Amino acid sequence: MGRNASGGIERLTPPDTASAPELLLLNRLLIRKLGEVARVLDPEVYRDLGLGE
Repeated sequence: MGRNASGGIERLTPPDTASAPELLLLNRLLIRKLGEVARVLDPEVYRDLGLGE
């Protein structure tokens, strides 16, 4: 995910021609990033969900 010219976060949209492996990789990257955000926003809930230490 990058930042656009106005400083906001760009939307991540796969191209219509994305293959299944590319979509799987995109999903894995998004899940990883969501985990990082959850860990920062609420570490206790992050641990309760079994996502980290």
